[in-house]
Amino acid sequence: MIPEVSLEDYFTHILLPLPESLVGKLDLIVQILKDSGVITAKGRWKSFPADPKNQKKETVVFKKLSNIFDAVIAVGKNLDGELEQTFELFVEPNTVPDHPHGGKSRPDGFVKQKARRDGEVEQKEEPPHAWFDIAHPQEFKLNESPSGVDDDASKVVYSMQQILALDPRRRFTTGSTIENRTTRLWFLSRSILFTTESFDFMTDHKRLVHLYLSLAFSCSADSGWDPSVKFSHVDPLTHKRIYEITVNTKQGDEVVTEIYTTVSILSEVSADAMGRATRVWLVVDSNGKYHVLKDLWLDRDRALEHEIRADILRDVCQTQDKATEEKLRSHMLTPIAHCKVRIEGVEDDTTAVMMRGYDLLGARMIPFRTPPVPAGPSTQSRGLALPSDPDSISQSINSRPPPNSPQQTISPPNRVVIDRSSTKANVPKVHARYHYQIVFKEYATTIYDERNLGHIFRSMEGVIWGEYTLVILHNAGWVHRDLSAGNVYWYTEGSRGLLGDFEYAKLRANDIAHEIRTGTPYFMAAETLSHAYLFQPRPVQPQLLDSH
Repeated sequence: MIPEVSLEDYFTHILLPLPESLVGKLDLIVQILKDSGVITAKGRWKSFPADPKNQKKETVVFKKLSNIFDAVIAVGKNLDGELEQTFELFVEPNTVPDHPHGGKSRPDGFVKQKARRDGEVEQKEEPPHAWFDIAHPQEFKLNESPSGVDDDASKVVYSMQQILALDPRRRFTTGSTIENRTTRLWFLSRSILFTTESFDFMTDHKRLVHLYLSLAFSCSADSGWDPSVKFSHVDPLTHKRIYEITVNTKQGDEVVTEIYTTVSILSEVSADAMGRATRVWLVVDSNGKYHVLKDLWLDRDRALEHEIRADILRDVCQTQDKATEEKLRSHMLTPIAHCKVRIEGVEDDTTAVMMRGYDLLGARMIPFRTPPVPAGPSTQSRGLALPSDPDSISQSINSRPPPNSPQQTISPPNRVVIDRSSTKANVPKVHARYHYQIVFKEYATTIYDERNLGHIFRSMEGVIWGEYTLVILHNAGWVHRDLSAGNVYWYTEGSRGLLGDFEYAKLRANDIAHEIRTGTPYFMAAETLSHAYLFQPRPVQPQLLDSH
C-alpha cells in the first residue's frame, strides 16, 4: 500500500517553498506566459501543439519540457532580478548519470544542481551529470496505459531510492511521472514514500509553473540536502568521496562545534533509502586525531545512544559501586561528540520539518502488487515494521550485503505495480525519525573483521566472559539486546575488548513497546524477524488424553 495525497496538501506542505518575492504571483506569471505566446490561445503549451500520445518519439517529445521550464524561470527572473537559479532541468533519456558503483540506470529527465555550492570544490574532469547532484528524477511515457503507468512508478521510485542510498548528504527527495498529459508528483524520505493525485500538465498551467519555480529557485536544504554534511573532494588515491561533517555538541549552555573529515566508510550495510540509513565513518578531527562517527536516522520514540550509555553507568554506580562503574566504562566505546542535526536552527525530523507537520490524515491508500522474490541478505540493526503494517516500503527495498562482502551496485527494487481495481480509506502510519550523529573516541576493530584469534578471545573475555561488561550490565538490570560480532571490538591502543551500539539497550523492567521493531537479523529470534510465531505447540488431541 502506498499513500496518495491531494495536490492541495502536496503543494502546501511538501513542495519546496516559492521564493518570497514570487509568493502570490502565480496567476500573474501564467498571464505573462499567455501574453508572450508560451501558452497558446487554445490553452495549451506552445511547445506541445499535439498531445504526446499522438507523437512517435518519446525522447523528442518530452525534451520540450525544457523549453517550458526555461520560459517559466525567465519570467520569474524578470519579476525579481535578484533571484538566483540554483537548479536546472535536463531531459536526456539516453544519458547515464555518473554512478560511484558503475550503475547504468537512466532516468528520462531530472532536475539537478546548477553548480557546485555551499563551498564545494569543483573537481576536474567531472561527468556532466551525476546521481549526487540530482534532486528530482522524472519518468515519461507517450501513452497512459496501465503498463506504462506502472513502469514509470517503478522507475521513479528506484531513482529516488538510489539517491538516498548513495548520498550521505540527502535527507529526502522528490520526483515526477508523466504519461501523455497525466502528471503525478512523488516524495521519499527516511520514513515514508507517497505520491499525489494526478493533474494535467497541459492545461493546469498554474500547477506546473508552481512546481518549476519551486524547484529552480530552492536552496539545497529545502531540496533535501543536509547542510551538516558537505562534499569536500574525491581522494586521488582511493577515488572515494570525502565529506566534512559538522557536529554541534551541547555542553551545558554552550554548543561546541567540531568538523570531522571522513577518511573511509567503515559500514554502510544498512544505509538503505528508508529506515535508519546508518553509516559509520572513520574520521579525523581538526587536530589530526582519528575517531569513529556514526550517522543515522532514529525513530522518534527511541532514546539517544549517549544518553542510554550515561543511564547505564549511573545505574551501575548506584546498584554496585564506583569501581565497577569504572570497570564497565573501560570496556565501552567513549562518545566525545553527539547531536541531533538541525536544519536552520530546528531539529531535523522526517515529518515536522520535511513535511512541515503534515500527517497524511487526508491521504488514501493505493494497493501495490509486488511479485514474490527471494529475500535479500539481512542488514544489521534494520528497522522492521509491525505485523499491522505488512506493506511497509522499508521491507521492499533490497538489502545490502554483510560487511566485507564484494562491492555491489544497488539492485532495482521489486517492480512496483499500481492496482487500480480498489482503494482503501485507511490512514497510513508515518513512523517519524530524527537525524542523529555520535562520535566515538576509539577507533577499534570489530571481531567480525579481526583476524588475530588471540585478540578475538581477549575481546570476548573482556565483554562476554567473566565478571565484565555483560555481567555488570545485567546486574544493574540492563540488557544490551543487539549483541553480535559487529558490536564487540578489539581496541589495539588499549589492548582490550570494547562493547558498542547501546542504542537498543533497555532496562529489563521496561516493558514499553516501540512502533518499529529492530534488531540484527543474523542474531535475532526468527519469530521477531518474520513477525509470526513459527513453532507454536500443537493442541493436545482428546484421544491422547483418553489413552492416559
